[in-house]
Amino acid sequence: MKHGLLVFLMWSWALCLGCKNGSLKPDEYILYVRNPENGLNSCVQTHQAKFCIQLEPSHYLALKELKGKELSGLKLDKELEKFQDYLYVDFSIKLNDGSSRLLDKLDTINYNKNYTYLAFGLGSNIKLLNQHDTLNCLMYQFVDNYGISPEYHFQMIFDRPEELYGSSEYLFQFNDGVFNFEPLSVPISIKALQKLPTLKL
Repeated sequence: MKHGLLVFLMWSWALCLGCKNGSLKPDEYILYVRNPENGLNSCVQTHQAKFCIQLEPSHYLALKELKGKELSGLKLDKELEKFQDYLYVDFSIKLNDGSSRLLDKLDTINYNKNYTYLAFGLGSNIKLLNQHDTLNCLMYQFVDNYGISPEYHFQMIFDRPEELYGSSEYLFQFNDGVFNFEPLSVPISIKALQKLPTLKL
Protein backbone atom coordinates (compact mmCIF):
# COMPACT_ATOMS: atom_id res chain seq x y z
CA MET A 1 0.00 0.00 0.00
CA LYS A 2 2.80 2.40 0.96
CA HIS A 3 4.66 1.50 -2.22
CA GLY A 4 1.60 2.30 -4.33
CA LEU A 5 1.16 5.66 -2.62
CA LEU A 6 4.83 6.49 -3.13
CA VAL A 7 4.61 5.68 -6.85
CA PHE A 8 1.50 7.86 -7.17
CA LEU A 9 3.15 10.80 -5.40
CA MET A 10 6.26 10.50 -7.57
CA TRP A 11 4.13 10.38 -10.73
CA SER A 12 2.13 13.42 -9.58
CA TRP A 13 5.30 15.34 -8.79
CA ALA A 14 6.81 14.52 -12.19
CA LEU A 15 3.62 15.51 -13.98
CA CYS A 16 3.38 18.82 -12.15
CA LEU A 17 7.04 19.52 -12.84
CA GLY A 18 6.50 18.82 -16.53
CA CYS A 19 3.52 21.18 -16.64
CA LYS A 20 5.47 23.88 -14.82
CA ASN A 21 8.22 23.62 -17.40
CA GLY A 22 5.68 23.60 -20.22
CA SER A 23 6.68 20.20 -21.63
CA LEU A 24 5.83 16.57 -20.96
CA LYS A 25 7.16 13.23 -22.09
CA PRO A 26 4.77 11.08 -24.19
CA ASP A 27 3.42 8.96 -21.30
CA GLU A 28 3.01 12.05 -19.13
CA TYR A 29 1.26 13.90 -21.96
CA ILE A 30 -1.34 11.12 -22.35
CA LEU A 31 -1.98 11.12 -18.59
CA TYR A 32 -2.34 14.90 -18.65
CA VAL A 33 -5.01 14.76 -21.37
CA ARG A 34 -6.98 12.06 -19.54
CA ASN A 35 -6.85 13.82 -16.17
CA PRO A 36 -10.26 15.49 -15.57
CA GLU A 37 -8.57 18.26 -13.57
CA ASN A 38 -7.03 19.60 -16.79
CA GLY A 39 -10.37 20.39 -18.42
CA LEU A 40 -10.28 17.96 -21.34
CA ASN A 41 -12.47 15.27 -19.80
CA SER A 42 -16.04 15.74 -18.55
CA CYS A 43 -18.50 13.14 -17.22
CA VAL A 44 -22.15 13.26 -16.24
CA GLN A 45 -23.84 10.60 -14.12
CA THR A 46 -27.58 10.09 -14.60
CA HIS A 47 -29.95 7.49 -13.18
CA GLN A 48 -29.46 5.51 -16.41
CA ALA A 49 -25.78 5.72 -17.28
CA LYS A 50 -22.47 7.52 -17.02
CA PHE A 51 -21.68 9.67 -20.06
CA CYS A 52 -18.11 10.93 -20.64
CA ILE A 53 -16.67 13.33 -23.18
CA GLN A 54 -12.91 13.30 -23.77
CA LEU A 55 -11.39 16.01 -25.97
CA GLU A 56 -8.55 14.49 -27.98
CA PRO A 57 -5.82 16.96 -29.04
CA SER A 58 -3.85 16.22 -32.21
CA HIS A 59 -0.65 15.31 -30.35
CA TYR A 60 -2.59 12.91 -28.13
CA LEU A 61 -4.08 11.17 -31.18
CA ALA A 62 -0.68 10.98 -32.87
CA LEU A 63 0.84 9.35 -29.78
CA LYS A 64 -1.96 6.77 -29.72
CA GLU A 65 -1.31 5.96 -33.37
CA LEU A 66 2.42 5.58 -32.72
CA LYS A 67 2.02 3.50 -29.56
CA GLY A 68 4.63 0.74 -29.42
CA LYS A 69 6.71 2.34 -32.17
CA GLU A 70 9.97 4.23 -31.94
CA LEU A 71 9.14 7.92 -31.73
CA SER A 72 10.84 10.62 -33.76
CA GLY A 73 9.98 14.17 -34.69
CA LEU A 74 9.53 13.16 -38.34
CA LYS A 75 7.09 10.36 -37.52
CA LEU A 76 5.16 12.59 -35.15
CA ASP A 77 4.83 15.39 -37.71
CA LYS A 78 3.55 12.92 -40.29
CA GLU A 79 0.84 11.70 -37.91
CA LEU A 80 -0.08 15.22 -36.85
CA GLU A 81 -0.97 16.09 -40.45
CA LYS A 82 -3.95 13.72 -40.17
CA PHE A 83 -5.49 15.48 -37.18
CA GLN A 84 -4.81 19.20 -37.52
CA ASP A 85 -8.00 20.36 -39.24
CA TYR A 86 -10.73 18.98 -36.98
CA LEU A 87 -11.85 18.66 -33.39
CA TYR A 88 -11.82 15.07 -32.12
CA VAL A 89 -14.00 13.84 -29.26
CA ASP A 90 -14.31 10.43 -27.63
CA PHE A 91 -17.86 9.96 -26.33
CA SER A 92 -18.57 7.02 -24.05
CA ILE A 93 -21.67 5.48 -22.46
CA LYS A 94 -21.58 3.08 -19.52
CA LEU A 95 -24.84 1.75 -18.15
CA ASN A 96 -25.29 1.92 -14.39
CA ASP A 97 -26.16 -1.76 -14.11
CA GLY A 98 -22.84 -2.70 -15.73
CA SER A 99 -24.56 -4.60 -18.53
CA SER A 100 -23.97 -4.49 -22.27
CA ARG A 101 -27.68 -4.70 -23.03
CA LEU A 102 -27.58 -1.94 -25.65
CA LEU A 103 -26.35 -4.74 -27.90
CA ASP A 104 -27.88 -7.91 -26.52
CA LYS A 105 -27.31 -10.70 -29.06
CA LEU A 106 -30.06 -12.72 -27.41
CA ASP A 107 -32.51 -9.96 -28.30
CA THR A 108 -32.86 -11.04 -31.92
CA ILE A 109 -35.67 -8.57 -32.58
CA ASN A 110 -33.75 -5.41 -31.63
CA TYR A 111 -30.07 -6.34 -32.01
CA ASN A 112 -29.70 -5.35 -35.68
CA LYS A 113 -31.72 -2.18 -35.23
CA ASN A 114 -29.69 -1.12 -32.21
CA TYR A 115 -26.36 -1.91 -33.86
CA THR A 116 -27.31 0.09 -36.95
CA TYR A 117 -28.22 3.06 -34.76
CA LEU A 118 -25.00 2.92 -32.73
CA ALA A 119 -22.79 2.48 -35.79
CA PHE A 120 -24.51 4.81 -38.26
CA GLY A 121 -27.25 6.93 -36.70
CA LEU A 122 -26.17 8.14 -33.26
CA GLY A 123 -23.97 10.94 -34.61
CA SER A 124 -26.95 12.77 -36.10
CA ASN A 125 -28.27 13.30 -32.55
CA ILE A 126 -25.11 15.01 -31.29
CA LYS A 127 -24.08 18.66 -31.59
CA LEU A 128 -21.61 21.10 -30.05
CA LEU A 129 -23.37 24.33 -29.13
CA ASN A 130 -22.60 27.77 -27.80
CA GLN A 131 -24.33 31.12 -28.11
CA HIS A 132 -22.67 31.85 -31.46
CA ASP A 133 -22.23 28.51 -33.15
CA THR A 134 -23.60 25.01 -33.76
CA LEU A 135 -21.23 22.26 -34.85
CA ASN A 136 -22.65 19.01 -36.16
CA CYS A 137 -20.81 15.71 -35.94
CA LEU A 138 -19.21 15.29 -39.36
CA MET A 139 -18.48 11.60 -38.93
CA TYR A 140 -17.82 9.09 -36.20
CA GLN A 141 -16.71 5.54 -35.55
CA PHE A 142 -18.47 3.20 -33.18
CA VAL A 143 -15.84 1.13 -31.36
CA ASP A 144 -17.48 -2.30 -31.16
CA ASN A 145 -16.15 -4.14 -28.09
CA TYR A 146 -18.15 -7.31 -28.90
CA GLY A 147 -19.67 -7.38 -25.42
CA ILE A 148 -16.29 -7.61 -23.65
CA SER A 149 -16.81 -4.27 -21.88
CA PRO A 150 -20.02 -2.57 -20.71
CA GLU A 151 -18.63 0.74 -21.96
CA TYR A 152 -19.48 1.95 -25.46
CA HIS A 153 -17.11 4.37 -27.21
CA PHE A 154 -17.70 6.66 -30.17
CA GLN A 155 -14.82 8.53 -31.77
CA MET A 156 -16.30 11.72 -33.22
CA ILE A 157 -15.07 14.40 -35.60
CA PHE A 158 -16.29 18.02 -35.65
CA ASP A 159 -15.27 21.08 -37.64
CA ARG A 160 -12.67 23.20 -35.89
CA PRO A 161 -13.08 26.78 -37.12
CA GLU A 162 -10.97 29.56 -35.65
CA GLU A 163 -14.01 30.78 -33.73
CA LEU A 164 -13.89 27.58 -31.70
CA TYR A 165 -11.02 28.96 -29.68
CA GLY A 166 -12.84 32.20 -29.00
CA SER A 167 -15.22 30.56 -26.56
CA SER A 168 -14.38 29.17 -23.15
CA GLU A 169 -17.18 26.66 -23.25
CA TYR A 170 -19.35 24.61 -25.59
CA LEU A 171 -22.17 22.25 -24.72
CA PHE A 172 -21.96 18.69 -25.94
CA GLN A 173 -25.61 17.90 -26.59
CA PHE A 174 -26.99 14.39 -27.11
CA ASN A 175 -30.68 13.78 -27.80
CA ASP A 176 -31.05 10.02 -28.01
CA GLY A 177 -33.57 8.55 -30.42
CA VAL A 178 -33.61 4.84 -29.56
CA PHE A 179 -32.67 3.93 -25.98
CA ASN A 180 -34.78 6.55 -24.17
CA PHE A 181 -31.81 8.25 -22.53
CA GLU A 182 -32.80 11.59 -21.11
CA PRO A 183 -31.47 14.60 -23.08
CA LEU A 184 -27.82 15.18 -22.24
CA SER A 185 -26.01 18.50 -22.14
CA VAL A 186 -22.38 18.45 -20.95
CA PRO A 187 -20.15 21.56 -20.82
CA ILE A 188 -16.69 21.12 -22.34
CA SER A 189 -13.81 23.56 -22.06
CA ILE A 190 -12.47 24.28 -25.52
CA LYS A 191 -9.98 26.76 -24.08
CA ALA A 192 -8.27 23.86 -22.31
CA LEU A 193 -6.83 23.04 -25.76
CA GLN A 194 -4.96 26.35 -25.67
CA LYS A 195 -3.31 25.48 -22.36
CA LEU A 196 -1.77 22.20 -23.39
CA PRO A 197 1.87 21.60 -22.46
CA THR A 198 4.27 20.92 -25.29
CA LEU A 199 5.34 17.38 -26.08
CA LYS A 200 8.95 16.44 -25.31
CA LEU A 201 10.36 13.44 -27.23
